[in-house]
Amino acid sequence: MKHPALKKAIQSNGISRRFGNIFAPDFLGKLGFFTGFTKKAGKLGAEPFVDSCLRIAMEEGWGASLASHCARLKANYGIEILPQSLDERFNESSEALMRYLFGQAMNLHLRQSNPMKLLEEFTEVYTEDSTNLELPAVLKTLYKGSGGGASEAGLKIDALYGLRWGTLEVRFHDSGGSDHWQGVPKMPKGSLLLRDLGYFKVGDFQTVAQAESFFLSRLMHHVNVYLDAEGKQEMDLLSHLAAMAENEIQSLKVYIGQKHLFEVRLILQKVPQAVAEHKRHKLKTDKQNKRKNLSGRRLELCCANCYITNIPEEMVADSQIMVLYSLRWIIEILFKAWKSIDGLKEKMNRMKPHRFMCMLYAHMIAALMDTKLVHFFKIESWNLFGFKISELKAFKVLKPFKGQWWKALREADPQLIELILIDIADTFMRLAGKRKYSQREQYCDFYICVKSQT
Repeated sequence: MKHPALKKAIQSNGISRRFGNIFAPDFLGKLGFFTGFTKKAGKLGAEPFVDSCLRIAMEEGWGASLASHCARLKANYGIEILPQSLDERFNESSEALMRYLFGQAMNLHLRQSNPMKLLEEFTEVYTEDSTNLELPAVLKTLYKGSGGGASEAGLKIDALYGLRWGTLEVRFHDSGGSDHWQGVPKMPKGSLLLRDLGYFKVGDFQTVAQAESFFLSRLMHHVNVYLDAEGKQEMDLLSHLAAMAENEIQSLKVYIGQKHLFEVRLILQKVPQAVAEHKRHKLKTDKQNKRKNLSGRRLELCCANCYITNIPEEMVADSQIMVLYSLRWIIEILFKAWKSIDGLKEKMNRMKPHRFMCMLYAHMIAALMDTKLVHFFKIESWNLFGFKISELKAFKVLKPFKGQWWKALREADPQLIELILIDIADTFMRLAGKRKYSQREQYCDFYICVKSQT
C-alpha cells in the first residue's frame, strides 16, 4: 500500500469488524427468526433473501423483475422459487427484517476519535435537507404525492448529515408534505445546525439555542424583524438594504418571532445588480415549486443575502458566515450521488408496498455504506495528507468495487474486508482527487470552508 497511514487508520478504527458484524451469516439467521421472516426451516432464509435484495439494488436497480430475483436465488444459492411465491415473501416480516438492517447501517459509526479538522469551534456541524422521488401511482396509499402535475405517489427522503464525524440520519415521508414536521434533531451541546428556507421555523431556532447549540439559516422573506426586544420598533429591511453599497456586509442584533421575540444576529450582504436580477429570474421561472404569486417584497429582497444565527461574532466573523453556510450544499452533492451514481432515481416497476419498502431499504443500505466509506476516507486523507477527495468522483470510483466489496461483507471476513478497503483507499488517492477550484464551485465546496479557517 502506498499510504500505510491509511492502512493503520483502517485497522485502528476497526472498520472491517464494524462493517462485517452487520451482515454476518449467523447474525442474519438469528435476525430472521427475531423478525418473524424465518418461522420454520425452509428453502428461503434471511441470509439469501437479504443477499439477493442488496445485490439487485446495487447491480440492477429498481427495474429488476421478480423473475430476475428468482434467477439470482437459483444461481447463487440453488433455491428454486416461482415469482408468485417470492412475491408472497415480501410481507410485514420481510419489511421488518430489511428495516432493522437499514437501522444498523444508519447507526454504523466508523470512528471513535479524530474527526474532520474543520471548524473545531463546534462539536458537530449538521446540514439537513430532503429530496423527492416520484413513485408509481399504485404506491399512493404508502406515500402520497404532491398532486397537480406530479405523480399521485411520491417519497420525500429527509437526511441529517454530520460533517465532522460522518453520522447520517435518514427518514421517509410523503413528498406532498412540508419540511416543518420533523422538529429539531438531537444534537450534542455546542453543535451547529445549517438549514435552508424549507426548514425555517423560529421555534426550532429557539430550541437549538436553549440547548446551548448554534443555528445558521437564511432569513425567510415574510418574517418581521425588530430592533428592540418589545417589538415596538420594526426594522425597514428594504430601506436599510437600499442604503448599502454592492458587496457590503453588515451585522446587526435584531429580534424575530411572534408571541415571544427572539434575539438573533442578522448578517446582510448586498449583492451586485446582475446577481439580484438572476435571482429574481430564477424565482419567476421556478416550475418545481409552482411559484405563481410572488410578492413584491420577496422580489425586492433578491438584492441581498440575509442570514440569521446565534453564533457570536468572535467565533465566526461576518465575512465567514456566507462561507460557513455554503457547507449546506454538501448534502445536495450527496443526494446527487445517491440518485445518479447509486441509481436511487431510476425508473421503478409497479410493485406492492411491502416489496417496495424492502427494496427501498436495500437501496438505502447500499447508499449509506457508500456514504460512510467515502466520508471516512475523505476525513483521513485530509487529516493525514491534506489531500482533497471529491465526493462524486469517490462514489464513481467505488462503483466497480461493489461486487467484491459486498462479497467480503457477506463472508464477514475482517481480513478480506480490510484488503478490499486498502484497495479502495489506494484508488481514491489515485483517481478521486478534487480538481483545482473554479469560480463556479466556490460556494459548494467542502475545502473552501476548510481553507478559510486555516
